[in-house]
Amino acid sequence: MKKNLNLLFLPKLLPRADIIGGPILIYHRIKNLSLVGHRITLIAPAYTEADRKDKSLEPFCERIIRIDSVRERTHEEMETLYKRLKMDRPKVFLAGDGGYNEGIEDALKITLKEKHFDALIAEYSMMGQYIRGKL
Repeated sequence: MKKNLNLLFLPKLLPRADIIGGPILIYHRIKNLSLVGHRITLIAPAYTEADRKDKSLEPFCERIIRIDSVRERTHEEMETLYKRLKMDRPKVFLAGDGGYNEGIEDALKITLKEKHFDALIAEYSMMGQYIRGKL
């Protein structure tokens, strides 16, 4: 008997039906997994107003958590954050698309306490910074 899984997706960009590149691939991955019965939760940064208003994943996700993006940080901001976090992550993980965002980390902690997930899918290597030591 097939088991329907609870899956948590953590991409560096909000997957949308109207974007080309990586986000559309993740959109279709979520859509297809949902269509075969898996339950999807998504935590993703929202960079634009289009991200905040997009509804293309709503039919395929039980829950979509959008976190306002940090976007770019200055070199000084990155250095300060790097020292504060005291982690051995690459500094490039602190800025740009998928750059460290305390809001994403907080949402992940809360979501993992609220519900059991069979798998957490961190799309793109920089999203792995959120799952270290959490599972």
